[in-house]
Amino acid sequence: MAEARVSDAQVEAQLLQMPAHWRWLTPKRVMYIFSTCNLLNYLDREIIPGAPLQFESFVHNTQGVDVTNESVYIGYFTSAFIASYAGAILIIGNLVPKVNKDRTPFTLMGYGLAVWCVAVFLSGLAKLLNSFWLLLFARALSGVGEASFQVIAPPFIDDYAPPGDKVLWLSIFFTAIPVGSALGYGFGSAVANSSLGWGWAFWIEGMLMVPFMLLCFKLPYRLVMPGCDPPGGAKFTATLPGTTDAAGARSSQDGSHSESSLADGGGDSPDPPRASLLDEARIVFSSRIFVMVALGYAAYTGVTMGVATYGPTFLQGLQFFASETEASFVFGAVLAAAGLLATPLGGALTDRLAARNTREGASVAEQDRVRRSACLCLMASSMTLALVLVVAAVRSPSKGSFLGLLFLGEFFLFMPTACITMATLSSVPAHVRPSAIAFQTLMIHVLGDVPTPIIVGLLKDSWAPNCSACAACQDSVLAKAGKVPKDFPTACNIALITKFCPDESQQMAALNPRCPEDTAGMRNALTATVLWLVWAVLAWGRALWLNGGLNGGLSRSTGTMDAPLLGEEVEVDQMRSNGKGMEAPTAL
Repeated sequence: MAEARVSDAQVEAQLLQMPAHWRWLTPKRVMYIFSTCNLLNYLDREIIPGAPLQFESFVHNTQGVDVTNESVYIGYFTSAFIASYAGAILIIGNLVPKVNKDRTPFTLMGYGLAVWCVAVFLSGLAKLLNSFWLLLFARALSGVGEASFQVIAPPFIDDYAPPGDKVLWLSIFFTAIPVGSALGYGFGSAVANSSLGWGWAFWIEGMLMVPFMLLCFKLPYRLVMPGCDPPGGAKFTATLPGTTDAAGARSSQDGSHSESSLADGGGDSPDPPRASLLDEARIVFSSRIFVMVALGYAAYTGVTMGVATYGPTFLQGLQFFASETEASFVFGAVLAAAGLLATPLGGALTDRLAARNTREGASVAEQDRVRRSACLCLMASSMTLALVLVVAAVRSPSKGSFLGLLFLGEFFLFMPTACITMATLSSVPAHVRPSAIAFQTLMIHVLGDVPTPIIVGLLKDSWAPNCSACAACQDSVLAKAGKVPKDFPTACNIALITKFCPDESQQMAALNPRCPEDTAGMRNALTATVLWLVWAVLAWGRALWLNGGLNGGLSRSTGTMDAPLLGEEVEVDQMRSNGKGMEAPTAL
């Protein structure tokens, strides 16, 4: 019978370190709390894309940018967030083991979320001060704040989830991505187009995050790492790969252990010297499966961020929706429905597929290897289907077929969300998991969603220059005037518009009425963005081959490696099972 990396006895010992009124914070409840925090994180990311016309108007008013170049500046906000997030998560990932040794790492998460709350307050203040540069700085700062959360939460779930539900728990956590993004589109658009203004969208989400930030300082848990046993006598040493327990039983590569070692708390092992960031990089990048998963994830992230940043704009540019609010709500609804169904379903299917392909009496190490193969199989196959369906949606001429195909494409796009993280965590030794998340994050941002919003914005401005925001008189002003000038609908000219509504309070941001002339250009820009998914399909297919195919290269009857191996990526498993993963590597 497989056992969790952290047993019930070890969880209880950690909870006993807390006052009685805080002991309701069990691992499962913490997972749901983290899922809610993740939802707020992704809601924050999509406030600007949810109200593109309002923010394009803000860019024009503060920077004097021509209407044909506004989309690039919207991309700058997204790229500033992602760039700072990628840099911060690399540093924090290396700090986690050091903090985890002396105290709970969730204090680091709490400080990070505090920075995030300050950042979203400044984002709202930028509206009040009409400052483009303050908003750009605030978006970058929010990336720093979010980094500490994203580098700690997935390893915690990997450690504390029941072994048969690991991918399902991660799926619940990552369901917050599509749901939070969808809420961000609708919430951002609704607040931005209300009398409150978009500044309040940031302030409201900041107030919602404060209680969760404070809870982080109460969590007692430690991540499973060498030399990081929690107080209370419940040792992690016996559950770590490559260590020897008090009874002399060698643990397996993924943290399996003997019953006797758990009962007596296991034996102490000397704390290994802390590896430098370069040393950890060498360990992480020695896994070719990790590299392939990260490269595929970079392509995947680039496409999803490119589409997410300009999604409502694309829907308007394809002439499917007349208003920004309607386009944002429909795009968000499709995103939420597809993600809410597909993300947990993908986790459940992966756990089921792994169980079906695991032999009776398999060790935890064997189960993990087969689970990794199941993840990689789902990742490659679902991404192939997503690519075909989304391209078909983009080329579809009618709104009904477009939305139907888009929903199916988004469904398969979200299905492997948890699998990506599980494949990453299981492809490296346990003690470098936070750094693996950090290095992967750096790769997917440098190669994916940092350049993508800017590149897609350039493509859109180049191929569809007329599908941008321009000033227009508010409907109430025109109604009061009694008549509309003949050339008003096609003007998009600030001087002409101010003649009929001279006060800026009488103006609003609107889509250029000449946008229908550039429908083909919008379609081509969106197609070029989606086709980048080809690289995700190729990279994840290669990772599956390296892992030995669907069964992980293991014999169904004996659990030994089949010969010849389909791939050569047994190195990480061997390194973790023979203890090399626990040693400080030699300097580069």
